Amino acid sequence: MPRIFEIMAEKKITATKLAAQTGISQGNISDWKSGKSAPSRTALQKVSKALDVSIEYLEGATDVRKPMTQNNISEVDNKILTMYHQLPPELQEKYVKDLELLLKLSNNQ
Repeated sequence: MPRIFEIMAEKKITATKLAAQTGISQGNISDWKSGKSAPSRTALQKVSKALDVSIEYLEGATDVRKPMTQNNISEVDNKILTMYHQLPPELQEKYVKDLELLLKLSNNQ
């Protein structure tokens, strides 16, 4: 579970702090880091909540840290989605292509 430790480092969360937030022992966290054991599904749920990422991200099943849900979508995201759905299908397709081009251009800078 290398992603757990990458995020911990990024957020400056120590094993002691993660243990306190999740109720998981530091020994278990140390065993995960060394590869002696892997976290259970229950442990992953606790860790994902503490680190504010999805379980799927921790497992490496996705590169999206936290998928958008009704609970975490911003007002701007909601406004964009609402406007997008008001467009006719051919303009929705053009909008997506324009966004892909913008993303490609921004990545090349």
